[in-house]
Amino acid sequence: GMVNKLLIQCVGMFGTMSVALVSGTVNAVDNLTSMIQQAEGLENWEIALIQTVGLFGLYFTFFSGLAMDRFGKIVVAAVGAVAVVSGYLIMAATTLIDTQKSSGHETLLVFGLIVGYLLVGIGSGTTFLCSMGASFDIIPEKPGLAVSLPGICMSLSMAFTIFIENEYTDYKNCPYDCWGGAIVCLAIVVAICDTIGILAISSKKLVRHTIEEVSVENSLPEITRDEEYGSLPKTPMKGVNKQLTPRESFLIFCNPFYWVVFFGFFCGISYGLLVVTQLSGLWATFIGNEDDTDTVSTISILFSFANAMATIVAGALSDFLVNKKLISRQRFISVYFIGCTTVLLLLALLLGVDPDSTGGQVVFGTLLVSVGFGWGFSFTLFPTITSEVFGAENFGICYSFVNLGSLLASIVVPNVDGYLSGYGSEGYILVFVLFAGLLVLSAILLWLVPARPVSKTPPHCLRNVSFCQPEAEIN
Repeated sequence: GMVNKLLIQCVGMFGTMSVALVSGTVNAVDNLTSMIQQAEGLENWEIALIQTVGLFGLYFTFFSGLAMDRFGKIVVAAVGAVAVVSGYLIMAATTLIDTQKSSGHETLLVFGLIVGYLLVGIGSGTTFLCSMGASFDIIPEKPGLAVSLPGICMSLSMAFTIFIENEYTDYKNCPYDCWGGAIVCLAIVVAICDTIGILAISSKKLVRHTIEEVSVENSLPEITRDEEYGSLPKTPMKGVNKQLTPRESFLIFCNPFYWVVFFGFFCGISYGLLVVTQLSGLWATFIGNEDDTDTVSTISILFSFANAMATIVAGALSDFLVNKKLISRQRFISVYFIGCTTVLLLLALLLGVDPDSTGGQVVFGTLLVSVGFGWGFSFTLFPTITSEVFGAENFGICYSFVNLGSLLASIVVPNVDGYLSGYGSEGYILVFVLFAGLLVLSAILLWLVPARPVSKTPPHCLRNVSFCQPEAEIN
């Protein structure tokens, strides 16, 4: 009955949220690497390298998505959880290396940390991808809510991770030297949360309520050219319920709407990274004081909670508007991007005016926190529209392709932002205006380009290429 189905959905969503809560531990990279640097005396470039591989692993989910679609979410999530725990244990084991003996020992320490953190990043990205995919299976009729619930846990995972690490160091009364023990403690918590979550998701009753068994009336709406006028058709999108083979999945690159979503995700993730990677520098430049660390910490905490709140608001609000046929989801993203553009331009304006008052600082800090809120929208809306347009059964591989936009942002933004920040206020103003322009361009494309699922037929120019031929014809 309805009560049993609701109970099953609640148990399943609890599982996805439990997994997501420990899928963002890499986002607390600054807290962990600061302890390591203080204790081991590593160079800045070594710390930067460790951070980079962890974040790269978190965003690079291509093979994870492919595996999820082929082997199932439960198996792949379990593999990802093992990777995270193993990576942290490898990092903790490097505390046995005495870096004072020789430079070779320090190199071995850095190598171990890189390998371990890369495993943590890859495993974290894998488990979060599986938690989102499972959420779409559990409540397919509400895709926005499906991605919002694990999304909010992912947003809070950074604060959760910092809490665990700091509680351990406070208990041991050693702020830096016992970082290995803090990692072991974190690995234990990750193992517990992932185990509970995977067991909840994999219950036998839940498996029977997958997306393939949902009735036609609960399926997602088709998006056609009528969407250009703000209307949404009532029939399912043609091709959405057909699972793509690995070879066919590459035809997504021939889909114009994929590139629109790719560019949009790049802009949406860049929007948050502009502040996350330079928050201390931004605030110091604005107030002319580099020692105001307490205010920076407060803004960081509020930023994290605003990001978590946005994951719920974005999903629920977009679902409501789409179901009421007031606006399509892609056009909702367009409107949201215009709001992001406004925030960036206001930040640039305040940096140019440089108001020397408490009121100006409050406004500037509020705008920085609002970036966290807007950033959360991207983490919710782009997975949702990926599932909606390309099909829930193709979510893993298709979202891995879309996620390349965030991977590109994680490489481009820190370097561009870091370079231009060397020019002070003028540099920050330039980077804000630059990315505001990119957001406007993305908003226009999302508003005008109609959504289309991936076609299994290659375009005419590629039909003679053997790789693009249907597998049945090749075999």
